[in-house]
Amino acid sequence: MRISGREEEEPAEAAAPLDVLGNLLASERSELVRQTIESLSALQREAIILFEYEGLSLENVATITGADMGAIKARLARARESLRKRLQPLLFPNAERSCS
Repeated sequence: MRISGREEEEPAEAAAPLDVLGNLLASERSELVRQTIESLSALQREAIILFEYEGLSLENVATITGADMGAIKARLARARESLRKRLQPLLFPNAERSCS
């Protein structure tokens, strides 16, 4: 009985398979997004980080940056469009092949 009891006592971690490839791809994807955000102009980068990552409202972003809300909206729109263009291969990896 003691032996069979020991066999059943396996760590819970051992039961869960490691998704090494998935973790590696997620890490690479995160790094690519970080690099792409860093490549934005300073004003666009500031707006996108404060709004999207810090979760601040448009009003708060405008107050912090000293810009009016229209300028913040424009910066966010340009930043999102730039990110969309640069990250398109990551978002839709087969898009280029299917269009050919």
